[in-house]
Amino acid sequence: MMLNKSKDALLAMCKNNKKQIIILCCALFVLLVLCSGDFFAKSAEKTNETAKEVYALENELEQKLENFLKTVAGVGKVKVCIMFDQLEEISYAVNEETDNDERSSEYIIVENADGSEGGLPIYVRAPQIRGVAVTCEGGASAKVKNEVTALLTAALGISANRVHVSPYSEKNK
Repeated sequence: MMLNKSKDALLAMCKNNKKQIIILCCALFVLLVLCSGDFFAKSAEKTNETAKEVYALENELEQKLENFLKTVAGVGKVKVCIMFDQLEEISYAVNEETDNDERSSEYIIVENADGSEGGLPIYVRAPQIRGVAVTCEGGASAKVKNEVTALLTAALGISANRVHVSPYSEKNK
Protein backbone atom coordinates (compact mmCIF):
# COMPACT_ATOMS: atom_id res chain seq x y z
CA MET A 1 0.00 0.00 0.00
CA MET A 2 2.81 2.37 0.92
CA LEU A 3 4.57 1.41 -2.31
CA ASN A 4 1.51 2.41 -4.33
CA LYS A 5 1.38 5.86 -2.66
CA SER A 6 5.11 6.36 -3.27
CA LYS A 7 4.74 5.23 -6.85
CA ASP A 8 1.84 7.62 -7.46
CA ALA A 9 3.73 10.54 -5.92
CA LEU A 10 6.83 9.86 -8.01
CA LEU A 11 4.80 9.52 -11.19
CA ALA A 12 3.03 12.82 -10.48
CA MET A 13 6.41 14.56 -10.03
CA CYS A 14 7.75 13.16 -13.29
CA LYS A 15 4.61 13.55 -15.38
CA ASN A 16 5.97 15.55 -18.32
CA ASN A 17 9.72 15.21 -17.83
CA LYS A 18 11.16 12.25 -19.77
CA LYS A 19 14.64 12.71 -18.37
CA GLN A 20 13.42 12.32 -14.79
CA ILE A 21 11.35 9.28 -15.78
CA ILE A 22 14.42 7.59 -17.27
CA ILE A 23 16.46 8.36 -14.14
CA LEU A 24 13.63 7.05 -11.95
CA CYS A 25 13.41 3.82 -13.96
CA CYS A 26 17.18 3.31 -13.69
CA ALA A 27 17.05 3.92 -9.94
CA LEU A 28 14.18 1.45 -9.52
CA PHE A 29 16.09 -1.13 -11.57
CA VAL A 30 19.21 -0.71 -9.40
CA LEU A 31 17.07 -1.00 -6.26
CA LEU A 32 15.46 -4.17 -7.58
CA VAL A 33 18.86 -5.70 -8.38
CA LEU A 34 20.20 -4.83 -4.92
CA CYS A 35 17.15 -6.26 -3.15
CA SER A 36 17.18 -9.49 -5.13
CA GLY A 37 20.89 -10.08 -4.42
CA ASP A 38 20.29 -11.84 -1.10
CA PHE A 39 17.60 -14.04 -2.59
CA PHE A 40 19.81 -15.21 -5.45
CA ALA A 41 22.90 -15.53 -3.25
CA LYS A 42 20.97 -17.92 -1.02
CA SER A 43 19.85 -19.78 -4.14
CA ALA A 44 23.51 -20.14 -5.18
CA GLU A 45 24.38 -21.55 -1.74
CA LYS A 46 21.52 -24.01 -2.03
CA THR A 47 22.75 -24.98 -5.52
CA ASN A 48 26.19 -25.83 -4.09
CA GLU A 49 24.57 -27.90 -1.34
CA THR A 50 22.40 -29.61 -3.95
CA ALA A 51 25.43 -30.40 -6.11
CA LYS A 52 27.12 -32.07 -3.14
CA GLU A 53 23.96 -34.06 -2.47
CA VAL A 54 23.78 -35.16 -6.13
CA TYR A 55 27.42 -36.32 -6.08
CA ALA A 56 26.77 -38.22 -2.86
CA LEU A 57 23.70 -39.78 -4.49
CA GLU A 58 25.76 -40.74 -7.56
CA ASN A 59 28.41 -42.43 -5.40
CA GLU A 60 25.87 -44.26 -3.25
CA LEU A 61 23.91 -45.46 -6.26
CA GLU A 62 27.08 -46.56 -8.07
CA GLN A 63 28.16 -48.59 -5.04
CA LYS A 64 24.75 -50.24 -4.72
CA LEU A 65 24.72 -51.13 -8.42
CA GLU A 66 28.26 -52.52 -8.27
CA ASN A 67 27.29 -54.75 -5.33
CA PHE A 68 24.14 -55.84 -7.15
CA LEU A 69 25.87 -56.57 -10.48
CA LYS A 70 28.56 -58.67 -8.75
CA THR A 71 25.81 -61.20 -8.04
CA VAL A 72 25.09 -61.71 -11.76
CA ALA A 73 26.67 -64.81 -13.31
CA GLY A 74 29.61 -63.95 -15.56
CA VAL A 75 30.04 -60.32 -14.47
CA GLY A 76 33.07 -60.69 -12.15
CA LYS A 77 34.83 -57.47 -11.14
CA VAL A 78 32.67 -54.47 -11.94
CA LYS A 79 32.78 -50.65 -11.90
CA VAL A 80 29.74 -48.43 -12.47
CA CYS A 81 29.67 -44.76 -13.47
CA ILE A 82 26.35 -42.86 -13.38
CA MET A 83 25.90 -39.41 -14.89
CA PHE A 84 22.99 -37.11 -14.12
CA ASP A 85 21.90 -34.56 -16.71
CA GLN A 86 21.41 -31.69 -14.26
CA LEU A 87 20.97 -30.77 -10.67
CA GLU A 88 17.49 -30.68 -9.20
CA GLU A 89 15.23 -28.05 -10.68
CA ILE A 90 13.22 -25.86 -8.32
CA SER A 91 10.33 -23.59 -9.31
CA TYR A 92 9.36 -20.84 -6.89
CA ALA A 93 5.92 -19.36 -6.22
CA VAL A 94 5.31 -15.98 -7.82
CA ASN A 95 2.65 -13.42 -6.94
CA GLU A 96 1.35 -11.83 -10.16
CA GLU A 97 -0.85 -8.77 -10.25
CA THR A 98 -2.49 -6.97 -13.16
CA ASP A 99 -3.38 -3.31 -12.72
CA ASN A 100 -4.62 -1.17 -15.64
CA ASP A 101 -3.06 -3.47 -18.24
CA GLU A 102 0.24 -3.45 -16.35
CA ARG A 103 1.53 -6.77 -15.12
CA SER A 104 3.84 -7.14 -12.16
CA SER A 105 5.22 -10.19 -10.46
CA GLU A 106 7.38 -10.89 -7.46
CA TYR A 107 8.62 -13.99 -5.68
CA ILE A 108 6.73 -15.03 -2.59
CA ILE A 109 9.25 -14.92 0.25
CA VAL A 110 8.85 -17.07 3.37
CA GLU A 111 10.78 -17.37 6.60
CA ASN A 112 12.59 -20.70 6.98
CA ALA A 113 12.85 -22.64 10.25
CA ASP A 114 16.37 -21.27 10.83
CA GLY A 115 15.12 -17.67 10.56
CA SER A 116 16.48 -17.02 7.07
CA GLU A 117 14.24 -15.93 4.22
CA GLY A 118 13.92 -17.48 0.80
CA GLY A 119 11.59 -18.21 -2.05
CA LEU A 120 8.62 -20.54 -1.59
CA PRO A 121 9.36 -23.69 -3.63
CA ILE A 122 6.29 -25.10 -5.37
CA TYR A 123 7.93 -27.74 -7.55
CA VAL A 124 11.14 -29.73 -7.19
CA ARG A 125 12.28 -31.99 -10.04
CA ALA A 126 14.83 -34.61 -9.02
CA PRO A 127 17.99 -35.02 -11.12
CA GLN A 128 17.50 -37.30 -14.13
CA ILE A 129 19.97 -40.04 -15.10
CA ARG A 130 21.73 -39.20 -18.37
CA GLY A 131 23.51 -42.52 -18.68
CA VAL A 132 25.26 -45.43 -17.02
CA ALA A 133 28.63 -46.86 -18.01
CA VAL A 134 29.64 -50.28 -16.72
CA THR A 135 32.93 -52.12 -17.02
CA CYS A 136 32.99 -55.74 -15.95
CA GLU A 137 35.16 -58.79 -16.49
CA GLY A 138 32.41 -60.46 -18.49
CA GLY A 139 31.74 -57.32 -20.54
CA ALA A 140 33.05 -58.89 -23.75
CA SER A 141 30.26 -61.47 -23.68
CA ALA A 142 27.05 -60.50 -25.50
CA LYS A 143 25.03 -62.52 -22.98
CA VAL A 144 26.51 -60.61 -20.00
CA LYS A 145 26.07 -57.25 -21.79
CA ASN A 146 22.41 -57.98 -22.46
CA GLU A 147 21.82 -59.19 -18.89
CA VAL A 148 23.51 -56.13 -17.33
CA THR A 149 21.67 -53.76 -19.68
CA ALA A 150 18.31 -55.39 -18.93
CA LEU A 151 18.91 -55.22 -15.17
CA LEU A 152 19.96 -51.56 -15.25
CA THR A 153 17.08 -50.44 -17.46
CA ALA A 154 14.62 -52.18 -15.15
CA ALA A 155 16.22 -50.96 -11.91
CA LEU A 156 16.74 -47.34 -13.00
CA GLY A 157 13.79 -46.87 -15.36
CA ILE A 158 15.98 -45.73 -18.26
CA SER A 159 16.15 -46.86 -21.87
CA ALA A 160 18.78 -49.32 -23.11
CA ASN A 161 20.49 -46.64 -25.21
CA ARG A 162 21.51 -44.93 -21.94
CA VAL A 163 23.49 -47.98 -20.78
CA HIS A 164 26.89 -49.04 -22.08
CA VAL A 165 28.74 -52.17 -20.96
CA SER A 166 32.45 -52.73 -21.72
CA PRO A 167 35.09 -55.28 -20.72
CA TYR A 168 36.97 -54.58 -17.48
CA SER A 169 40.67 -53.76 -17.74
CA GLU A 170 43.27 -53.04 -15.05
CA LYS A 171 46.07 -51.98 -17.47
CA ASN A 172 46.33 -48.37 -16.27
CA LYS A 173 46.41 -49.12 -12.53
